[in-house]
Amino acid sequence: LPLVGVVQLGGWRFRPHDAAASHTGRSSTETPDDAHSVRGAAWSADLPADRRLTVRVWRPGDRMRTRDGEAARRVKRFFSDARVPGPGRTGWPVVLVDDEIVWIPGIRRTVAASERSGRPVLCYTCERSDGGFPSR
Repeated sequence: LPLVGVVQLGGWRFRPHDAAASHTGRSSTETPDDAHSVRGAAWSADLPADRRLTVRVWRPGDRMRTRDGEAARRVKRFFSDARVPGPGRTGWPVVLVDDEIVWIPGIRRTVAASERSGRPVLCYTCERSDGGFPSR
């Protein structure tokens, strides 16, 4: 689905928000423990406004590169690192910039999904449709 305005994907909702509200002082490469504290920055991302943004359910075999020049890791491994059990991964969304995964909400973002000095950004927050955040 194109990530434009409020987007509902299964039991997940993506909402745009003010850029000033997205800056929590956390790194875009925070650990999963940090990400799950209190509506941590891993549940929000600053995405490039000048690129094609889409959201879809993760698929087995998906890979994400956390930094330029690093080898891409399987999304499944990020779930494992965050202690999300197999059944809890069903329907989990991933956000893509063009055709590359840049954000696994609540789990990890890439440097492409962080503040972009001087470039236009769209700030999004992901939450469960029922208003709660999933637990690990």
